Formats: sequence, C-alpha cells, structure tokens
Amino acid sequence: NPVEAGMDPGFAVREEYEIADFRQEAVHTFMDQELKGENEDFFGLLDIYGPRRLEEMLVLLIDALPDILALGDLSRPYQEELDKEEDPKLEAESALDDLIAVKDTAGPKGKELILRLEEQRDSFHEAIAKGDYETLAEAVGGLRAAGAIKDFAAKLKETVSTLLDLDLNRAGLAQAAQWQTVLERLDQYLFTAAEQQEMYSFSYISAKAVKLLGTDPELLRTYRNKFKFLMVDEFQDTNEEQKRLVYLVSGGDAKVLRGNNLFVVGDAKQSIYRFRGANIENILNFEEQYPKARTIRLEQNYRSTQNIL
Repeated sequence: NPVEAGMDPGFAVREEYEIADFRQEAVHTFMDQELKGENEDFFGLLDIYGPRRLEEMLVLLIDALPDILALGDLSRPYQEELDKEEDPKLEAESALDDLIAVKDTAGPKGKELILRLEEQRDSFHEAIAKGDYETLAEAVGGLRAAGAIKDFAAKLKETVSTLLDLDLNRAGLAQAAQWQTVLERLDQYLFTAAEQQEMYSFSYISAKAVKLLGTDPELLRTYRNKFKFLMVDEFQDTNEEQKRLVYLVSGGDAKVLRGNNLFVVGDAKQSIYRFRGANIENILNFEEQYPKARTIRLEQNYRSTQNIL
C-alpha cells in the first residue's frame, strides 16, 4: 500500500530509459560524494580499477545488488579457503620430499633440477612457512612431469598451484570487504535518491516492500493473514528480492521458506529474464530448500500437434 510505504498514492513507475538515466547520474554523483569522503574501501577499489572503470562496474551491478547483498559476508568464501591453508602447505612439503627421494630415477636434466631443489630445501621450507609461494613456483617452473618421476613432479606442481590460488584468495579477501562496503553504501544512496526524485522502478518497489515487511512485524502479520494461499507463476524468472518477498508473505522469514501455503509454477528450461537479474536457482533449488514440497509435473502437451513436437 503506497500510504504504508510513505509514498504518494498517485506514484507512477518510470520508463526504463528514465531509470537508466537516473542510475547513470546517481552513480556519478555517488562517486563524487565518495571522492570527497574518507572511505578507505572506496579508494582501495579506485586504485585497482580507476574512476571510469569503477563507475561503469557500479552501474552494471545495480540490478544484481539485491542478490549480491543477500549473500551476506562477501569475504567469507575467501576466508574459508584461507582457513585451510595448512593442509596444502604440508602437501607441498611432502611432495617436494617425495620428488627429492626419487631423483636418481630422473633423466639428466630432471635430476639436475631436483638436485638444485634439494640444495635449497631449507630455504623452500622457510618460504612455504612464510607464505612466499612464488619462490617455490619459480623453482619448479622448469620441472617436466615426464618419465619415471612423472607422478611425483605432477603432484608437486599441483600442490604449488594450489598454494598460488591461496594468494588469489588473500587478494580476493581484501577486495571482497572493499566491495561489500561500497555496494552497501551505493544501495542506500540509490534508495534514498530514488525516494527524493520519485524515480520508482519495479525493483525499487519490491525492495521497498521487502524492507517494510522485514522491519514491521505488525504489517507483516496483516499481509500474512490477508493471503491464505499464494501462487507465483513463472517462478524461474524471479530474482532474489522477489523470492524474499514471497517467502516473507508465505512464512514470515525472508531467507527460509517456513510457510505451507505456497504454490509455484515454472520451468527452468523457459528462463528468459536472467539478463534482468532473474535467478534460475530459485526454482532449481526449491525442492532442496523446502523438502516438504510436492512436485506435479505437467508432461502432456496440449498446445502443439505431434508434428510440431
């Protein structure tokens, strides 16, 4: 209800070209505002991408903001990988020792390289302990996984590659935290700017509804009592925000479907709005997220002749 949302009852959803122009201008203004501030996360991204590229990326990410922010802590996946860092370290140490142990079975060039590795074994141990994986990667770069040492060399190169991936996760951890801060600030800025300029889009309205229902228990109770059953058609073309809205009205929880009154209709093969932020996982994972669901498959075609099929 517009009144409940604090909006003019006569509001209108703007045309797509108006929304596109608004977003472009809003992001530009947001960038100017951040440049005058002291947000270290913003300046960190600015150093990486430069002002023009960062502005382009922020505009492109607007449609995906609900999905991205719904993930919660963006740095968590990177931290989880780094928390397991000791295992590949030990594997690399073991793989290096195993290769050195079979040096006499290697060809002349391979044996020469392995002997150099053996001579620097202590320094490699220190490098691994300190997380200096580039040093070890450079040392084994010329090692060929061939002949009698094929499996041992391949194992060492594989473990070194895993360690190098950890460096990428370390960089990703820092960037994810920076992106989280900037995207949260951008989301709030866009929301406020849209209200001030009455630049309402369908995504703004659904976000407003989710925010209201998620923060006003009495209002949520009113709408849950109003709708005894819910049916959502074309569920394969819903986005994260729309799914949260449905889950709220159905069961009172935006993240987990707790109601027993929801009927969704859809076909993953007919998903056509992913370019607008639709998340096909909403229907693909529905039975997994709600094990009590009963699936009815409509496999008889009444719309086409057999020749067409």
